[in-house]
Amino acid sequence: MRLRPLMLDVSILVIVFGPLTSVSLAEWHSDSGLHYGFSVPEGWMEIPKLILDETFGPVAKRLGVKAPNFETGFQVRSEHYLRYPYVLVQHLPSDSATIRQIASGLSDLDNTKAVKTLRNSEVFHDLSFAKPTVDKFRKMILYMTEINVQGSGLVKVLNVVVPGRSGSVLLLFYSLDDDYVQHLPSFQFIIDSFKFEEGHEYNWAAAATKSWSFIWKGAGEKAIIGAVTGAIVGICVVPIVLLKRRGSRSSDSQT
Repeated sequence: MRLRPLMLDVSILVIVFGPLTSVSLAEWHSDSGLHYGFSVPEGWMEIPKLILDETFGPVAKRLGVKAPNFETGFQVRSEHYLRYPYVLVQHLPSDSATIRQIASGLSDLDNTKAVKTLRNSEVFHDLSFAKPTVDKFRKMILYMTEINVQGSGLVKVLNVVVPGRSGSVLLLFYSLDDDYVQHLPSFQFIIDSFKFEEGHEYNWAAAATKSWSFIWKGAGEKAIIGAVTGAIVGICVVPIVLLKRRGSRSSDSQT
């Protein structure tokens, strides 16, 4: 099946320029490390980090890529963890890069060894990335990923990179293709609410001053590539069931 990159770009524009949503606030999630927070929609629950580690570590090993370190995750309230839709959160040490450098690094993902490895796996098919979009007002980078997953069908991932003074936050929103529009208001609600604490937000001038190409070409790009492969691993729930992951709810998880 051939994916439609143009449709991916349109989906991003809905987030960047769409109207405010009417999703109700349930709780505020904050992180003291990178000093940020965002609102979690009413009816959503947190996915324990232990479940994330025990779930995606074995999957990454099976696929031959580095295991992602998800800080936390949230999903629509359910008796089972990791049912679509859900959002996973990663931290990236990309404070030495400008927003445009990060966007440029994301544009070159097709040529990376890690992405090629995932494309050649038996789990994923038709892996496609949309061109990253820079939202200057919100100081974010947004791009879409579409993947055909064995046992699930076409899955959309809305990737949002938010640079800060001490590092960047990657928000990964997962949904089955048929339900994406339905869940978009909840995704946008989280994005609209996201903010760094005063003094920890991204600063254009400071980032440009600290940015050196040779530094970004090393650790910075590796961090971005690792995050993207982590995002793809985070979509893979079907093999997780086969791996019989532990946890009171995990044994019955499904997408």
